[in-house]
Amino acid sequence: MTRITFVLFLILFAVTALVRAEDPKDAKGTYVPTEMTVAGQAAPADQLSAIKLTVGDGKYKVEINNEGAESGTYTVDTSKKPARMVITATDGPNKGKKILAISEVSGDTMKVCYDIEGKDYPTEFKSTNDNKYLLVVYKKQK
Repeated sequence: MTRITFVLFLILFAVTALVRAEDPKDAKGTYVPTEMTVAGQAAPADQLSAIKLTVGDGKYKVEINNEGAESGTYTVDTSKKPARMVITATDGPNKGKKILAISEVSGDTMKVCYDIEGKDYPTEFKSTNDNKYLLVVYKKQK
């Protein structure tokens, strides 16, 4: 996986934290990914441990080992089940790119599936070589 592709995935992690429950205020905080599947392939644990994201008030920031960052905005439609998100990078390597995603939250665990190409919302939490989706599970830090 190239560094730019990895950075894109990290940005998406940050946005997913925004879908935390019905009240967006609950999403405020710092998150770390625990699992990631890209186009059907599991990401190495050392890549996951390099990621830290901060979310709240419709904004996100992803940091990678304090080496680089990306930030942006998001909107969440909780009237849909699973919740739908539109993520827009406003700074960093993906500036101006829109990503569509779905999210499901249980306690401090969040599961998110992204269509990196921004063509359509995923219909299930599944990443395959055919759909090229990014599927991420992460935990909120306390």
